Amino acid sequence: MNKKLYAVKNDEGKIVLTKKQAEIVENARIIDIPATYISESANLAVSGEEDLLMKAYVNGYIVEKDKKFKYECQDVFSHEAIATFNTYDEADNFLDVVYSKPGWWTIPVMEIMEVTDDD
Repeated sequence: MNKKLYAVKNDEGKIVLTKKQAEIVENARIIDIPATYISESANLAVSGEEDLLMKAYVNGYIVEKDKKFKYECQDVFSHEAIATFNTYDEADNFLDVVYSKPGWWTIPVMEIMEVTDDD
């Protein structure tokens, strides 16, 4: 079963592509037959991707922003933040240290939150 792909446009009306899709469009610009390159490179399991890439080639596009996350270790009972980290590995290392402490009687939980530009 094919997934249906819908064109996402930003406020300026530009199509928003993933980094992988943008790479296909940019590579098509240096190929003698760009439409063939896009057709051969599009993910056939995603219905509409070929059309989306063609429109992006002709009309322009922007690349979607990488999602950013923060990792907050919280007290399991009060849910108060004990520590906040920018990477999963930092938070995981913190939890490993906490778990190894003999006097630690509550296990903190990690909440993963997406960070927006407003945060």
